[in-house]
Amino acid sequence: MIKNIILALMLISGMVQAQFQVGHTTINFVDSARSNRIIQTEIYYPAATTGNDVAVAGTTDKFPLVVFGHGFLMVYTSYSNIWQALVANGYIVALPRTEGNILPNHANFGKDLAFIANAFSKLNNTNTSLFYNKYSAQVCLSGHSMGGGAAMLAAKEAGVYNAVALLAPAQTNPTATAAAAMVNIPTMIIAGSNDCVTPANAHSKAIYDSSASMCKSYVSINGASHCQFANYNFNCSFGENTCGTPATITRDMQHQYTMKYLLPFLNYRLKNNCQAYFDLQDSIATSTDAAIEQYCINGVNCVAPPNRNTTNITSNSAKLKWKTPACYNNFEVRYKLNSAAAWITVGGTNGASFYNLNNLLAGTTYNWQVRAVCDKASTQFSPWSFKKTFTTASPRSSIEGQDDTDAKQDEITISPNPNHGKFELSCDNFPHTYVQFQVFDLSGNKILQKTEPIKDNQFKFQVDMTAKPRGIYVLQIGAEDILITERIVIK
Repeated sequence: MIKNIILALMLISGMVQAQFQVGHTTINFVDSARSNRIIQTEIYYPAATTGNDVAVAGTTDKFPLVVFGHGFLMVYTSYSNIWQALVANGYIVALPRTEGNILPNHANFGKDLAFIANAFSKLNNTNTSLFYNKYSAQVCLSGHSMGGGAAMLAAKEAGVYNAVALLAPAQTNPTATAAAAMVNIPTMIIAGSNDCVTPANAHSKAIYDSSASMCKSYVSINGASHCQFANYNFNCSFGENTCGTPATITRDMQHQYTMKYLLPFLNYRLKNNCQAYFDLQDSIATSTDAAIEQYCINGVNCVAPPNRNTTNITSNSAKLKWKTPACYNNFEVRYKLNSAAAWITVGGTNGASFYNLNNLLAGTTYNWQVRAVCDKASTQFSPWSFKKTFTTASPRSSIEGQDDTDAKQDEITISPNPNHGKFELSCDNFPHTYVQFQVFDLSGNKILQKTEPIKDNQFKFQVDMTAKPRGIYVLQIGAEDILITERIVIK
């Protein structure tokens, strides 16, 4: 009892803060491509007051979407624990009621989930819709048991999906395992160690192992069962009672542990909350409540700030500016004389996307770089950006406030991508005399490595991988303090 109370207080004070009330509406989506199939969907969303068809919370707020599939012979009301926790934290949750019969069509259920995910963009753009200008266009496909397997089927359907989160997913027909091999978006699978309904080796772990995601996590909660991911449901519990491995933790504890891992995953993937990623990694590293496996290449999308330029250049000062990336907590700047070897690093910018350099020498050329500080603890950083160069005005010059002419994008280009095995790497401003690139397959095996000299800070190389199988590869490009990771798709 004491352990439960402590865990509940920890979660309430941390990840599961009740920020919003729960609004509800029902929408019958119609898929004209499948003979006007009606997809009755219960939608729960952040609201200022609890009720049916009440206004969505806020005036300028936009919320991500979680489309959640139910389990076999289970009803959407069994998942109030899911929508209450997610809505409170600023998520719209859509639960289709289709395929609830004794002979469900898994393929259709997966298409239903995908259709709902894609239909929300239309709702967001329709001024008579309850969700007009309220959807952030970030979506996660999710579900429990049969619905988890169907969510993986949905992820291979046409559309733009940002994440997949499955709770004790079951194999489907067609198989979720085969679908997972075609899905490369970030994925989290949460299972129970005492799941006798969908044993891991044949279901959740098989789906995880097959996944082509470049960043995936498998969380097996100690003592958790299959049915306890939801609220009590007679049909689920009846089936579970016949297979003989009961849970050794309470239903409430299983719900709390689930949200401990699920919420930070969603907060990072759907809200670009960098700190949530590091919180999740801390939980994974110190976990005593679950056995966890993870495969992740450059999991956090904390990159060097783009669109850098220098403005307001005078004889003794300049303003350094950049565009904020999606994921950051703060920024650091460093600068030096063009002729100097050592950099001078200045403190953080308090999140501002500019820095004013003062006390400079007149008529002098300087270099500068900026990097993102990814976390609140200032222990995780992006690479330093490519250097920018400017020259302060002459002491006799009357022209103040000039801008630099080196404000163009100077990122590495991969063209074409996707490709048929041949592509070109190029960059017009690479601050080193050499560049190294390596290619890995999704199992982490290095299949190509080259180091090439470059002149005048520019390079353009042809890469031939036509002898390699079709699929997804990871390209790493670097030199000294620069490391950039990109995805290559060979068709």
